[in-house]
Amino acid sequence: MSTRVFTTYLENGYGEFAQSTHKNRKLIAEYSELTATPLPPRCSSWLARSLMEPYAMLPSKALYDLYTAKLRHAPSSPSSSPSSSSSRPSLRLYRQFRRDSHLKACSNRAEAGGNSTVLPGEDICIPIPKNVTDNETIATEWGPMTAIDRDLIRKVRLTSLWELPIASEALTRSKSSKIRQISAKIQEQHEFLDAAVLSIAKQLNVQLPNGPSSEQACWMCEIRAAQTDKEHDDSFVRRLRFAHGLIFSTIATVRGTTQNTAVRSFAETANLFVLGHMQLLESTGLVAANSFPVPPPVNLVK
Repeated sequence: MSTRVFTTYLENGYGEFAQSTHKNRKLIAEYSELTATPLPPRCSSWLARSLMEPYAMLPSKALYDLYTAKLRHAPSSPSSSPSSSSSRPSLRLYRQFRRDSHLKACSNRAEAGGNSTVLPGEDICIPIPKNVTDNETIATEWGPMTAIDRDLIRKVRLTSLWELPIASEALTRSKSSKIRQISAKIQEQHEFLDAAVLSIAKQLNVQLPNGPSSEQACWMCEIRAAQTDKEHDDSFVRRLRFAHGLIFSTIATVRGTTQNTAVRSFAETANLFVLGHMQLLESTGLVAANSFPVPPPVNLVK
């Protein structure tokens, strides 16, 4: 499937994450209200994407392959057909696949006499070995894959591993309707992003982490330990904005340097998610000076 045909497939209204133009416009309007920035007349498609139109922000071949592969192997009913809605990519079917694979992995581990607790995705990805240096450039059918290409895939996985549970908790913890709205969007979109990570990791045989980093675990503890509603919301926005700022620079570097077409497509998808999340977090008015990473040093040309 060509890139143009694939993108059109996603944008023309198929599946739960690519529905009607009317719904797209409604969601853009909602984000415009959240950010208190009115849409200018004749809003371009790029501007719509920058305002987090979710049905135009998924040009990832890896994500498409994940959904269609799961649907191809899903049990079909006698009444189903290739043109039916059940054969289209869907957030509901993706969640069902994750639940089923999670339960299967727990069952397999319990039967083997081990701990039955399995993190989502643990049955799909390969844990990273400790004390191993990964700095090689590996030839793949999609082009050379460098160490920083793999680093981006792993960092995006780490981002989802801590932001998904924290965003989910904010839905009930926060008293702010805006924080709850933003948390719901971040949670839903990180589920899509994590699907893309698991897919491209399998495609390129990249080893992935199964839990947050020690720094991310500290951020989670800080947010959860907040004593007041204001402390929670301030900490939530500060830590998420800081984390998004860190990974945003990695995304830009990889998109600008990678020769691997699969990684390039993945970087574009990650860029749209992360950019939109930064915009949403900034719209809360809670972003402070310590919400931003320290800028890198500049080497002046002599």
